[in-house]
Amino acid sequence: MRAGGTGTSAIAIFGCSRSSVCGKGDAKDGRRLLAGVLRSFGQSLREYALQEKAERAVSSRSAEQQARIRAFVRAGDVRLAATESLAGERQVPAALVLYREGIVFIIRALLEARGKESSDQPAAEAFRSLALLVESGELPEAPPDGFDDARALLTDTRPLAYDELPAALALSRRAQVEAMALWLRGLVDARAPRQIKVSRALRIGTIALVGLGIGFGVSKLASSKNIALGKSVQLSSQRPECPAGSGEAGLPPSGLVDGTVSAGYDICTKAEARPWAKLDLEQVRRIGTVVVHNRADCCWGNYDLPVVLELSDDGTNFREVARRTTAYTAADPWVIDLDDQSARFVKLRIDSNETRELVLTELEIYAP
Repeated sequence: MRAGGTGTSAIAIFGCSRSSVCGKGDAKDGRRLLAGVLRSFGQSLREYALQEKAERAVSSRSAEQQARIRAFVRAGDVRLAATESLAGERQVPAALVLYREGIVFIIRALLEARGKESSDQPAAEAFRSLALLVESGELPEAPPDGFDDARALLTDTRPLAYDELPAALALSRRAQVEAMALWLRGLVDARAPRQIKVSRALRIGTIALVGLGIGFGVSKLASSKNIALGKSVQLSSQRPECPAGSGEAGLPPSGLVDGTVSAGYDICTKAEARPWAKLDLEQVRRIGTVVVHNRADCCWGNYDLPVVLELSDDGTNFREVARRTTAYTAADPWVIDLDDQSARFVKLRIDSNETRELVLTELEIYAP
């Protein structure tokens, strides 16, 4: 904060020890506020590690409810993933149809998770039920900007409603609909109790490693330098409108190494056989650990496996050093210990002759 500015100062937050700076009442208030902040942080860390709320919520559902939620989420994820191959202006109407179907399935999963029957609801009724949840304040997160416009569009039943949208408005509406889909998907936990317990064990283990400073995992990364930051990234192809609303050119590939794990994704290739992303470290470097953050929104494991990590000194001759055949996410990334191997170029490639898209949010590379 600039000197002379208004707002809450650091003194007000953390308290003060000198009477010349503030009075005893201010210091007591500051300490009380600091205690509240620390208590809130401790509670958040506990919930992150133990996931008690998530486990209670999932365990309270019957086996039939859990099965319906998982089925609805799978159906929704498949349709939402399919929208990524429909990136051109002329394909927006088709993409919106898939968004609508996918979002309806996610709404049904959300209603099931809240103990509300939804299996037989038509699309219009599903959106009305969602509106009631929003209006009643029952949802833990407020809807994103443009929610009302997106809902109005998705409930428009006219046969040519999407085809008649002007090009600029269609792209804007698509971005709003995508934001709505990401928001809804984040509200639904389709994991089984067993999966939550596995995740809990992994998180507690990670926290223990960080806290004690042992092992080479997260604690090693914390003290190492991310040598991928700001380096040049090349893609096998680049899908327009990636992500939606970013324009015909999409976002630059450099988003893959900007140091930020986004809420969606930063790079995506076109749908093709063996798509890849290649990073140039500018010189041969020793590499200790590589961390690959998948997309953060949905669809993990549907169209992105198997993925291989390859290294090269010259950018032409690559050698495979790791392979992933199980799903990973942005929050639970793929971490590869390369044991100080040397390379200048690092490539991620989906090893499939079937049509695939490489969609990622961040790539980190740490020196030993």
